[in-house]
Amino acid sequence: MLDWNTIIIAFISSGGITAIIFKLLDYLGKKKAERDLLVAIGGDALIRIMRERLKEGCTDVATHRFCEKIYKAYKSLGGNDLVDTLWQQYQKLKIID
Repeated sequence: MLDWNTIIIAFISSGGITAIIFKLLDYLGKKKAERDLLVAIGGDALIRIMRERLKEGCTDVATHRFCEKIYKAYKSLGGNDLVDTLWQQYQKLKIID
């Protein structure tokens, strides 16, 4: 009967652990790329919408709720200071129906 040491040594020497490590690294790399893409798209959408509304001097309830959802997701994914600055200005806008 095989003991655990023999099984582990056979697994490592067969390249099984290497395959798992490469698969994990590939998965993590794709997840980071996906997160970076979401941050870029979310940031772009927020910047466009908030700049437009800041020029108009007001916003509406639906747009405000939409921006708030995107902003929270954007920040949880690691968004940057440019959007924070615009968000602070946007928060001061009058909200109309």
